[in-house]
Amino acid sequence: MCKINRSPCCIKTKRSNLWFALLLGLAVMSGLPTAVQADMNVATWNIYGGRSAPDKRYDALFNILQPLKPHVIALQEVDEPFLHRAVQQPALGNHKAVSTPDCLQGGLAFLVNLPVMHRYCLDLPGPLGRKALFVEVKKKGQNWLFVTLHLESFLEDGPWRQKQLAKIKPLFQRYPAPHKVLLGDFNFGDAEHKTAAVLASFQLLDIWRLRHPGQPGFSWDRTRNYMADRNSFDQEPSRRLDRILLKSSTMQPKHITLLGTQSIGAAALPWQTLFPSDHFGLFAQFAE
Repeated sequence: MCKINRSPCCIKTKRSNLWFALLLGLAVMSGLPTAVQADMNVATWNIYGGRSAPDKRYDALFNILQPLKPHVIALQEVDEPFLHRAVQQPALGNHKAVSTPDCLQGGLAFLVNLPVMHRYCLDLPGPLGRKALFVEVKKKGQNWLFVTLHLESFLEDGPWRQKQLAKIKPLFQRYPAPHKVLLGDFNFGDAEHKTAAVLASFQLLDIWRLRHPGQPGFSWDRTRNYMADRNSFDQEPSRRLDRILLKSSTMQPKHITLLGTQSIGAAALPWQTLFPSDHFGLFAQFAE
């Protein structure tokens, strides 16, 4: 694994995908938030890549993440210029960019500061060519599987989101890691009951619901985030689009919070306000 700025890319080739798929097949057969002490610190953020004053937004995003000391950062709507910039940030320490060519084309990547064991890009059904990025890391002798996704976007695309989750489910469930995390931009809110039922069949801990029962947790918030309101579909409500979900027999969620909820200044016009992204990010911590 390499820093993206020291080689053409730290992104593995399709040959790596095939190797990972073989391994998986064998396994199948056989304000600024503050961090607390934890065994694993995890963030996810749809960064609204490349648009609306990206330099200013990215600097704000890096400054928000730095004090949290995340081991793993899942990113959606990311591109290679962002990753080049990210791995050069002193705020992110020794993080390296991890993706594959196909998944990076689909806007998915991780920033990690742990040894990466395997990675795999899964093609998902649907008209937008969505992907899911599987990455296995090791920390203190224990393996963790992280899967980030960015599901179909349009309000009427519930059936596609259900099919996409159904494609991910068997690989996720059968992967032989003791700790597994599904996270990213699911592109549906809690009121989309049929899709939520498919996700519930994974039998994962929904960290936000566990730690903040009764709180909406809107990561797409038209009231608080001008950029979300500007980019919303007609009649789209505020929704909890982004999630962090855990499967582990020993790790417990200790904390979760929204990121980037404060304006970082004016946008193009005086009545517009700029945020780190049109999505709020999420940060969670797990410990035994």
